[in-house]
Amino acid sequence: MKADNTSPQYSILGGASLIGINLIGANMCGADLFGADLSEVDLRGADLSGADLRGSDMRGAVLRGCNLSGANLGRAYMSKVDLRGANLNGADMHGVDLSNADLSNSQMRGCNLRGADLDRACMINADMRGVDLCRAYLRYADICGANGIIVAGHDSRGFVFWATQGEDGTIVVGAGCHRFVGIAAAQNHWIEAHEDDKILSEDCLSLVARIERMATAHGWNP
Repeated sequence: MKADNTSPQYSILGGASLIGINLIGANMCGADLFGADLSEVDLRGADLSGADLRGSDMRGAVLRGCNLSGANLGRAYMSKVDLRGANLNGADMHGVDLSNADLSNSQMRGCNLRGADLDRACMINADMRGVDLCRAYLRYADICGANGIIVAGHDSRGFVFWATQGEDGTIVVGAGCHRFVGIAAAQNHWIEAHEDDKILSEDCLSLVARIERMATAHGWNP
Protein backbone atom coordinates (compact mmCIF):
# COMPACT_ATOMS: atom_id res chain seq x y z
CA MET A 1 0.00 0.00 0.00
CA LYS A 2 1.35 3.41 -0.92
CA ALA A 3 0.21 6.63 0.70
CA ASP A 4 -1.67 9.27 -1.24
CA ASN A 5 0.51 12.32 -0.67
CA THR A 6 -2.48 14.66 -0.61
CA SER A 7 -4.81 12.52 1.48
CA PRO A 8 -5.69 13.49 5.09
CA GLN A 9 -6.24 9.84 6.06
CA TYR A 10 -2.81 9.66 7.69
CA SER A 11 -3.32 12.63 10.01
CA ILE A 12 -4.85 10.77 13.01
CA LEU A 13 -3.29 7.36 13.54
CA GLY A 14 -2.53 7.32 17.25
CA GLY A 15 -2.01 3.73 18.40
CA ALA A 16 -2.47 2.34 14.89
CA SER A 17 -0.51 -0.61 13.53
CA LEU A 18 1.22 0.22 10.25
CA ILE A 19 3.80 -2.55 10.30
CA GLY A 20 5.68 -2.91 7.04
CA ILE A 21 3.51 -0.45 5.07
CA ASN A 22 5.00 1.51 2.18
CA LEU A 23 4.64 5.21 3.01
CA ILE A 24 7.34 6.52 0.69
CA GLY A 25 6.94 10.28 0.20
CA ALA A 26 3.79 10.44 2.35
CA ASN A 27 2.62 13.84 3.59
CA MET A 28 2.14 13.26 7.33
CA CYS A 29 3.01 16.75 8.49
CA GLY A 30 1.63 17.29 12.01
CA ALA A 31 0.13 13.79 12.09
CA ASP A 32 -0.99 12.17 15.35
CA LEU A 33 1.01 8.94 15.53
CA PHE A 34 1.24 8.73 19.30
CA GLY A 35 2.07 5.15 20.27
CA ALA A 36 1.71 3.89 16.70
CA ASP A 37 3.50 0.76 15.50
CA LEU A 38 5.65 1.83 12.55
CA SER A 39 8.18 -0.97 12.75
CA GLU A 40 9.71 -1.92 9.38
CA VAL A 41 7.71 0.87 7.65
CA ASP A 42 9.25 2.49 4.57
CA LEU A 43 8.99 6.27 5.04
CA ARG A 44 11.72 7.37 2.68
CA GLY A 45 11.31 11.05 1.80
CA ALA A 46 8.10 11.38 3.85
CA ASP A 47 7.14 14.64 5.56
CA LEU A 48 6.60 14.06 9.29
CA SER A 49 7.51 17.57 10.36
CA GLY A 50 5.73 18.52 13.57
CA ALA A 51 4.24 15.04 13.93
CA ASP A 52 3.46 13.48 17.32
CA LEU A 53 5.40 10.22 17.42
CA ARG A 54 5.79 9.91 21.18
CA GLY A 55 6.20 6.33 22.32
CA SER A 56 5.88 4.98 18.78
CA ASP A 57 7.63 1.78 17.71
CA MET A 58 9.78 2.51 14.66
CA ARG A 59 12.31 -0.27 15.05
CA GLY A 60 13.84 -1.23 11.72
CA ALA A 61 11.94 1.47 9.82
CA VAL A 62 13.45 3.25 6.82
CA LEU A 63 13.28 7.04 7.21
CA ARG A 64 16.07 7.95 4.82
CA GLY A 65 15.70 11.58 3.71
CA CYS A 66 12.58 11.96 5.87
CA ASN A 67 11.56 15.38 7.24
CA LEU A 68 11.12 15.07 11.02
CA SER A 69 11.91 18.69 11.86
CA GLY A 70 10.05 19.82 14.97
CA ALA A 71 8.55 16.36 15.48
CA ASN A 72 7.96 14.98 18.98
CA LEU A 73 9.58 11.55 19.22
CA GLY A 74 9.85 11.40 22.99
CA ARG A 75 10.67 7.86 24.20
CA ALA A 76 10.09 6.33 20.77
CA TYR A 77 11.70 2.99 19.93
CA MET A 78 14.02 3.62 16.98
CA SER A 79 16.63 0.91 17.24
CA LYS A 80 18.23 0.06 13.88
CA VAL A 81 16.29 2.83 12.11
CA ASP A 82 17.72 4.16 8.84
CA LEU A 83 17.77 7.95 9.22
CA ARG A 84 20.48 8.72 6.70
CA GLY A 85 20.10 12.26 5.39
CA ALA A 86 16.98 12.87 7.48
CA ASN A 87 16.01 16.33 8.75
CA LEU A 88 15.72 16.18 12.56
CA ASN A 89 16.29 19.87 13.23
CA GLY A 90 14.51 20.94 16.41
CA ALA A 91 13.02 17.50 17.01
CA ASP A 92 12.27 16.39 20.57
CA MET A 93 13.93 12.99 20.93
CA HIS A 94 14.32 12.78 24.69
CA GLY A 95 14.65 9.23 25.96
CA VAL A 96 14.60 7.75 22.45
CA ASP A 97 16.20 4.37 21.80
CA LEU A 98 18.48 5.02 18.81
CA SER A 99 20.80 2.11 19.45
CA ASN A 100 22.40 0.84 16.23
CA ALA A 101 20.55 3.52 14.24
CA ASP A 102 22.13 5.12 11.17
CA LEU A 103 21.93 8.93 11.32
CA SER A 104 24.84 9.61 9.00
CA ASN A 105 24.59 12.87 7.02
CA SER A 106 21.44 13.83 8.94
CA GLN A 107 20.50 17.34 10.08
CA MET A 108 20.14 17.41 13.88
CA ARG A 109 20.51 21.08 14.77
CA GLY A 110 18.92 21.93 18.13
CA CYS A 111 17.68 18.39 18.58
CA ASN A 112 16.74 17.35 22.13
CA LEU A 113 18.49 14.04 22.80
CA ARG A 114 18.33 14.15 26.58
CA GLY A 115 18.53 10.63 27.98
CA ALA A 116 18.64 9.08 24.51
CA ASP A 117 20.31 5.71 23.97
CA LEU A 118 22.85 6.23 21.17
CA ASP A 119 24.70 2.98 21.77
CA ARG A 120 26.54 2.13 18.52
CA ALA A 121 24.54 4.74 16.61
CA CYS A 122 26.24 6.06 13.48
CA MET A 123 26.25 9.85 13.21
CA ILE A 124 29.03 10.21 10.68
CA ASN A 125 28.99 13.67 9.04
CA ALA A 126 25.77 14.63 10.86
CA ASP A 127 25.12 18.30 11.67
CA MET A 128 24.80 18.26 15.47
CA ARG A 129 25.08 21.94 16.28
CA GLY A 130 23.25 22.82 19.47
CA VAL A 131 22.03 19.29 20.30
CA ASP A 132 21.23 18.57 23.95
CA LEU A 133 22.93 15.32 25.03
CA CYS A 134 22.40 15.57 28.78
CA ARG A 135 22.21 12.01 30.22
CA ALA A 136 22.48 10.51 26.71
CA TYR A 137 24.40 7.25 26.30
CA LEU A 138 27.18 7.98 23.82
CA ARG A 139 30.00 5.65 24.74
CA TYR A 140 30.06 3.59 21.54
CA ALA A 141 28.49 6.12 19.16
CA ASP A 142 30.35 6.96 15.95
CA ILE A 143 30.48 10.73 15.37
CA CYS A 144 33.33 10.78 12.88
CA GLY A 145 33.12 13.99 10.83
CA ALA A 146 30.02 15.22 12.67
CA ASN A 147 29.66 19.01 12.76
CA GLY A 148 29.18 20.97 15.98
CA ILE A 149 30.10 18.28 18.49
CA ILE A 150 33.18 17.15 20.42
CA VAL A 151 33.35 13.93 22.41
CA ALA A 152 36.44 14.06 24.64
CA GLY A 153 36.14 10.58 26.13
CA HIS A 154 34.84 9.11 29.38
CA ASP A 155 36.06 9.45 32.93
CA SER A 156 36.90 6.60 35.31
CA ARG A 157 33.20 6.25 36.21
CA GLY A 158 32.16 5.86 32.58
CA PHE A 159 30.59 9.30 32.10
CA VAL A 160 31.18 10.68 28.60
CA PHE A 161 32.35 14.30 28.36
CA TRP A 162 30.98 16.14 25.33
CA ALA A 163 30.55 19.65 23.97
CA THR A 164 28.33 21.17 21.30
CA GLN A 165 28.29 24.55 19.61
CA GLY A 166 25.07 26.35 18.85
CA GLU A 167 24.54 28.35 15.70
CA ASP A 168 25.13 31.51 17.76
CA GLY A 169 28.58 30.19 18.73
CA THR A 170 27.63 29.29 22.31
CA ILE A 171 29.56 26.28 23.61
CA VAL A 172 27.75 23.85 25.91
CA VAL A 173 29.75 21.26 27.88
CA GLY A 174 28.17 18.22 29.46
CA ALA A 175 28.77 14.91 31.20
CA GLY A 176 26.21 12.67 32.85
CA CYS A 177 23.42 14.87 34.22
CA HIS A 178 25.58 18.01 34.09
CA ARG A 179 25.30 20.66 31.38
CA PHE A 180 27.15 23.98 31.40
CA VAL A 181 27.10 27.00 29.11
CA GLY A 182 30.73 27.83 28.46
CA ILE A 183 33.95 25.95 29.12
CA ALA A 184 34.83 28.16 32.10
CA ALA A 185 31.61 27.18 33.87
CA ALA A 186 32.44 23.50 33.33
CA GLN A 187 35.96 23.97 34.63
CA ASN A 188 34.73 25.78 37.74
CA HIS A 189 32.26 23.00 38.48
CA TRP A 190 34.80 20.19 38.24
CA ILE A 191 37.42 22.11 40.20
CA GLU A 192 35.04 22.09 43.16
CA ALA A 193 33.06 18.89 42.55
CA HIS A 194 35.59 16.28 43.67
CA GLU A 195 37.85 18.03 46.16
CA ASP A 196 37.99 14.83 48.23
CA ASP A 197 39.12 12.72 45.23
CA LYS A 198 42.16 14.24 43.55
CA ILE A 199 42.44 11.52 40.91
CA LEU A 200 38.81 11.85 39.79
CA SER A 201 39.09 15.63 39.86
CA GLU A 202 42.13 15.58 37.57
CA ASP A 203 40.44 13.01 35.35
CA CYS A 204 37.41 15.29 34.82
CA LEU A 205 39.46 18.44 34.40
CA SER A 206 41.73 16.78 31.84
CA LEU A 207 38.67 15.93 29.75
CA VAL A 208 37.40 19.51 29.95
CA ALA A 209 40.89 20.70 28.95
CA ARG A 210 40.77 18.38 25.95
CA ILE A 211 37.40 19.84 24.99
CA GLU A 212 38.92 23.33 25.19
CA ARG A 213 41.85 22.36 22.96
CA MET A 214 39.58 20.65 20.44
CA ALA A 215 37.19 23.61 20.44
CA THR A 216 40.11 25.89 19.60
CA ALA A 217 41.20 23.51 16.83
CA HIS A 218 37.66 23.59 15.42
CA GLY A 219 37.71 27.38 15.49
CA TRP A 220 34.95 27.61 18.11
CA ASN A 221 36.72 30.42 20.02
CA PRO A 222 36.12 29.06 23.54
